[in-house]
Amino acid sequence: MGIPDPPHFFKQQLSQLGIGLGVGAVFVLSAELGTIGRIVGGTDLLAESPALQLLWRLFVNTTPLMLGIGLLAYIYKYVTDVKVPWRTVLPGAVLAGAMFEAAKVGFVLYLDNFANFDQVYGGVSTVVVLLLWFYVVSVILVFGAEVASEYGRSRESGRLVFGGQWRPVRGGLALVTHLQRQATPQE
Repeated sequence: MGIPDPPHFFKQQLSQLGIGLGVGAVFVLSAELGTIGRIVGGTDLLAESPALQLLWRLFVNTTPLMLGIGLLAYIYKYVTDVKVPWRTVLPGAVLAGAMFEAAKVGFVLYLDNFANFDQVYGGVSTVVVLLLWFYVVSVILVFGAEVASEYGRSRESGRLVFGGQWRPVRGGLALVTHLQRQATPQE
């Protein structure tokens, strides 16, 4: 896979700044949509119609997931130095988007019920919590990118291969040793 030369320095920096601002805006919108949805859902306008309430709840609960999947797919497709087809990007984006939404719920539950950061860290507890959240999000982002990459590699080879080291065998996965790789014909 040939990686093209990067564009002009200033053009690349402006492009990265725009992508960063856009990703940040969509992330904030995704994170705040649940709160806004609960506020609007509690108004008298929706209280009169159960069907309207159901549609509103469905919209409020699925829109952040769709925004997350779209945001991750955009990152996996366009924030790379190689051209990646959509069919390669989507499985990783869907998995990472679902993991991101689950992490949001789990993180809120953890902070509400189990965390005592104020007692341990005092005034810097907000910074510690923010760094912990960034770590969780970055692990999900990289995991989704790895799934997309391995999915693309598996599609190209016609078989499920994990990093060239693992292969499916009866009963699970087996490590392919150096001798086994030499014995199998290369495609």
